[in-house]
Amino acid sequence: MTKTFSATSTLVNLMLDHAASRGLDTAQLLLEAGISRSQLANPLHKLPCEQFELLCQLCERASGDKRMGCDMSHRLTANGLHGLNILMDSAPTLAVGLRCLGQFLPLLTDRMRLETRQTAESVIFTLAVPQPAPHFFWLDAALSALLRNVARRVGKAPGELLKKVWITPQQQCTGLLDEWNVVHELASSPAFEVSLEALDWRHVKADEFFHRAMLEHWQSQQPTVAHEDEGLAKARLWLKSSTHPIEHIASLMGYSQPGNFTRAFRKQYGVTPRQFRQA
Repeated sequence: MTKTFSATSTLVNLMLDHAASRGLDTAQLLLEAGISRSQLANPLHKLPCEQFELLCQLCERASGDKRMGCDMSHRLTANGLHGLNILMDSAPTLAVGLRCLGQFLPLLTDRMRLETRQTAESVIFTLAVPQPAPHFFWLDAALSALLRNVARRVGKAPGELLKKVWITPQQQCTGLLDEWNVVHELASSPAFEVSLEALDWRHVKADEFFHRAMLEHWQSQQPTVAHEDEGLAKARLWLKSSTHPIEHIASLMGYSQPGNFTRAFRKQYGVTPRQFRQA
């Protein structure tokens, strides 16, 4: 069965506002994309991704500017994240802020999720997207906004924080990365690399009391797994954030037999630990 993806009306409105600032006819864009104004009244209303993709294509054709997504990153930060940017700003460290992004990004769109892979000296964060990938406007806006803001939060320029960035062949943000003096390569998904040391850097605007209050709000919006086992919840983090063998993770969680761990994990989450790690 094919999964149906969606994007919030906030993202559609953001694209329309940016198009209007470029002098494009937003009424005509909506008409051609088959989107009504009534669909955009609720900021968390989700529209089929096909409509959002078509809107991006129409904007690209009408503007003739392939860098439009890069230019949209400031608008995305200010208006497209429903306070998630504020939650991340108030986090005590870079690691905590990025953890919040990974946890709550699915509330805003199911077309992108943040995955992590740790090496000996760094962590690689990948903006994993389903296929076919979203229009490169969206990828450029999301990645450039993310990179600019993670650096800003620790008082650094992007080139001082980021060890390397990967972009897809369709993206048009190479000029911006060059301006930032960031090393970049082509890959199948957008990604960036940060040293383990940098993850412990304090946020300039850290406010732990405010962050806890904001975190409670965001957690209240998130679907929960009924009766989630604390050990299995930790196992999920180990599976995604480490390269430890599954047998070793099972032992860390107190399972003497890996098969028992696999059965418990599948009963809780519907997939095996191996399937979860590879997803």
